[in-house]
Amino acid sequence: MKSILLILLTCIFAIQIKAQRQDVNSFTTTQQQNLACNIKSILDNYHEDLIHRHTAANIHNTPNFLVWHRFYIHKIEKYLHSNFNSSSFESNPLPYWNPLNIIPNPFFNTSAGGAPLCDRANNPLPPHTDIYTQLQFQNINVSPWGRVVTPPCNVGRFNCTFNGMTTKSFFDNVNTSSNWICGQAATRDNLTTDIGSGAGHHGNVHLAIGGCLGGDFHQAPASTLFSIWHSYLDKVWYDWEVNCQGLTSPDLYIADRENDDDLTTTSHNGIDMGYEPNEAPTTYPMWVSDDIWLRNQQDGIEYQEHENPEYSTGKKVYVYVRVRNRGGSISSGNEQLKLYWAKAGTSLDYPNAWTGANTICTKPSGGQVGTSQTVTSLQPLGYKIYVFEFMLPNPNDYSCIGQVNHFCLLARITDASKPNEGMTFAETNDIYNNVRNNNNIAWKNISIFDNVIEMKKWFAGVTVRYSDLCKNGRCLNKIIFRTPFVLSKHNEKTNILKYGKIQFKLSPTLFEAYKKSNVKIRGAKIDKQGVVTVNADYFEIPVLLEKGIDNYSFNIEITKLKRLPKYLPELKFDVYQETEEKKIIGGQRFVLPVNKYKPIKK
Repeated sequence: MKSILLILLTCIFAIQIKAQRQDVNSFTTTQQQNLACNIKSILDNYHEDLIHRHTAANIHNTPNFLVWHRFYIHKIEKYLHSNFNSSSFESNPLPYWNPLNIIPNPFFNTSAGGAPLCDRANNPLPPHTDIYTQLQFQNINVSPWGRVVTPPCNVGRFNCTFNGMTTKSFFDNVNTSSNWICGQAATRDNLTTDIGSGAGHHGNVHLAIGGCLGGDFHQAPASTLFSIWHSYLDKVWYDWEVNCQGLTSPDLYIADRENDDDLTTTSHNGIDMGYEPNEAPTTYPMWVSDDIWLRNQQDGIEYQEHENPEYSTGKKVYVYVRVRNRGGSISSGNEQLKLYWAKAGTSLDYPNAWTGANTICTKPSGGQVGTSQTVTSLQPLGYKIYVFEFMLPNPNDYSCIGQVNHFCLLARITDASKPNEGMTFAETNDIYNNVRNNNNIAWKNISIFDNVIEMKKWFAGVTVRYSDLCKNGRCLNKIIFRTPFVLSKHNEKTNILKYGKIQFKLSPTLFEAYKKSNVKIRGAKIDKQGVVTVNADYFEIPVLLEKGIDNYSFNIEITKLKRLPKYLPELKFDVYQETEEKKIIGGQRFVLPVNKYKPIKK
């Protein structure tokens, strides 16, 4: 117990570095010890999220490799910020370790600086000696610590050839010439292939070091060296974006969806790295931004996770928005950050639904939250968190539509000195496309009700709206239910259908719209009262919507809820509205936050 306490006590100091990603070997020994110790504490406390998450096979040997590991680095940065620098609203990127350089002692030796290298006590790395620097590039058939190198590479791993080049030569060229890597890789897929995702030059570094880092997908991320090694690979990608893809100007963005709920093997998935338009398939939700979170009290830097607000008359809550600079130079400081709210529905037009121009039940159905805030000049890869005070609307003001709990938040970074207020794509009334096309707009669903989940029953309501995208006053739409992708380790255990019974109860007008569609429901059954019992991960309810009818809605009821295992922080599902042409109009994500994230106790 004393040793654990000592580790936590030595980890409480934040490392103040410049906003550019720094070489860990440029740090002082004390700074290296603090960083290694902090990362060790993060791994110990969030190992389910950071170690077990890495076991998904479809983040290796696929185009997902660089994208997913940048997502992983962002998670490490967020945990370090919220636990060890929570007094600051500004954050810096994680330092990197260049494999051409020596490993700092605190990341290697279990006796140096009190920072164990591996989170798994039964699989530590060997002690650090100078033999590492003497032998890592020599033609040896056994690694410096006795790890036998397996065929087909029968020489030292750094001299192993991949894609016609030794690993040492590859990183030598990356380190000394941006022109070389630009010539090698015309696309990100080329760059991933050149680095080698599951194996290749990336894998050779893992195996040359051996020990925990050279272990399987579950063991490797338990090393404190893992994150700063992958931070270097991310730096290679970032330098390629700046030097080879012209990302030299500042580029502020708010991530639409920094999560791997929809991880796939065939695309770069739904993790938002700021590309315009968003790389996610057009069937993916855009209303789930992790860069917007709400707290009932002013603690959103230490607790960087969303919680639904609990309404009481005149209650004020706090909305946090993270603004990042993914560009290659410092931002101007001219940009403004604006935040809006709207009464949620599966079809929200812009700007009227967000500015208060629309009404529901004679009450304004949206408006601006607070006043605009100036975005400070941000260094490349730096970010700043902004907080807005939000006076909650009364959910009961909207009882006339039978759906009271769900609302939305919309954050926009604008620059009045630029065309379209700095938007790459001019905004239209289609909010889904606005968010998807422009990386400086992000959207978040929230529910305003008692945040305590009673483990017997859960209730929510959804409003469905006729969209101006329809023609001739009526159109066939689909209401779609979908559970997000889950990682392979927990797989079906994270499916909400394993933990409760879900029913959709259509309002009389929406049930009539279903019957008028003359199309059978797909993936579920509906009874004569318009009650749909969910028994599949995906289903579609066809509805014929007509202009002038405002009370299309349905209630969602989840009963027989079972208590979740501790490794599951929440259960999720999405409901969205799609046109006959398979275009998403809008939607809502529902989250049951059963097990809460807790910061490290110091």
